Amino acid sequence: MKNPFKKTLLSSLLLSSLFLVGCGGASESESTSESDSDTYESSTSLDNLNTLTTNDLRSVTEDTSLPIQAKLLASQCAQCHGTYGISVTGIDSIINEADEFIEEMAEYRSKTSHIMYPHALAYSDAELTLMSQYFMGLSGTAITSGDRDDD
Repeated sequence: MKNPFKKTLLSSLLLSSLFLVGCGGASESESTSESDSDTYESSTSLDNLNTLTTNDLRSVTEDTSLPIQAKLLASQCAQCHGTYGISVTGIDSIINEADEFIEEMAEYRSKTSHIMYPHALAYSDAELTLMSQYFMGLSGTAITSGDRDDD
């Protein structure tokens, strides 16, 4: 009779190894050369983030008068739209669209084939208002990969 524990253990080890191999390698920011990073502006306000292709945050302040639920709800957006709604991928940043956020989410509720459809349905109007207020309450500056001091 075969040992099921041994088979499970071997399967787990194999899957763990594959996962670690898949997660390895240099990230995009690590593989960017020094000369590439020099082409970006060194600092910008949050109002001009759409002109950046890669960025990190130097300092961002949040409106602390908002209930914690606003930040918790908005954190769901960060999974695709980036931290503080500042995307570093091809997905739109939503930091500069906070005033249009509620209107756009309402439109997505009727666009059944749009990727945002299930997200728009998941939140109440009150929750969307909190999320919008959170994004509107952010201020600070952003730095690009060429301006980091992370030696």
